Amino acid sequence: MLQAVRSIGPFRECEAAFYSGLCDENRNRRYSSGDNNATFSPHRREFLELRKGFADKELGVVWFSDAETKQPVYVIGNYAAHPLAGHSIGIGGRRISSDFPGAFRDYVTANTGAESMFVSGAAGDMVPIEDELGDEAARGMGVRLAKEAIGGMIESVRNPARYALKEAQLGHSVSTFTVPLRKTYCNIPKKLPAPYLGKEEVTLELQAISIGDVAFVGVPGELCAELGQEIKWHSPFRRTFIAYCSTAYFSYMGPANFLVAGGYEGNSQRFGARGGLTLLNTAVDMLFDLHEQIYPSDAEDPYPDNVVTSTVNILPNKFPKKN
Repeated sequence: MLQAVRSIGPFRECEAAFYSGLCDENRNRRYSSGDNNATFSPHRREFLELRKGFADKELGVVWFSDAETKQPVYVIGNYAAHPLAGHSIGIGGRRISSDFPGAFRDYVTANTGAESMFVSGAAGDMVPIEDELGDEAARGMGVRLAKEAIGGMIESVRNPARYALKEAQLGHSVSTFTVPLRKTYCNIPKKLPAPYLGKEEVTLELQAISIGDVAFVGVPGELCAELGQEIKWHSPFRRTFIAYCSTAYFSYMGPANFLVAGGYEGNSQRFGARGGLTLLNTAVDMLFDLHEQIYPSDAEDPYPDNVVTSTVNILPNKFPKKN
């Protein structure tokens, strides 16, 4: 693979930076009632105003600039939402479209000159706030995310000590996990891919790619945001982003309680209730092993613990007193 990459050339020397911001552009499409029965809100739009489920609103950005000219060269954006903003009824539901990720890329490239890539986050139960409403909904969401990304690029240029990935080493790791299939799926051709019919368990692959102290975790299906956030929380990297459906497609993947509550995602999950926890533990162990390879624990930590990191602290006694 390295030989294939080298054959692409010519290459230019670049500097890397990252940014993480919050964008209120998605919502959880599961609504769980007081007795923990889940409803698929796209089929019950009267529930949209309730929107109490967890939503991962982090927009992650990794970007590269020419080491000499400092001009942006390539931008990677990451956000969790099904690309369904433009999936309207009738014609809109049948046409092929890049939806809001396409609008994101177009806006970033038009305004920075850099090529751009959009990587979906853990979007298993995440949809756009303006879901299935047509072209303007898709373009509006993509542009708003792109503006936040460009603002983050500006922030990282002005604060390189915080956002620059200095001497950013590349890392890569592959892990597999084996989980039992749900008995209801073992012999149903329409619900299980042919290679797995009649089997009691399945082995799936996870991958991690790191750029300095930022990691992307590739997952083999439609990972729900709750599990994606758990991976982010437990990761030893400064920032971790999920790469949705990037190592295979094995339907929806959520925490055990989704199978209790039901709903579209829980009912679509092909492996057993503990499978999500197995996926989570495998992903986190992989990230710790990868981080140890790049930043050995006996070496000086390039990102000091927050206790000794220079930050701005606003203390209560610093606020002006009201008369």
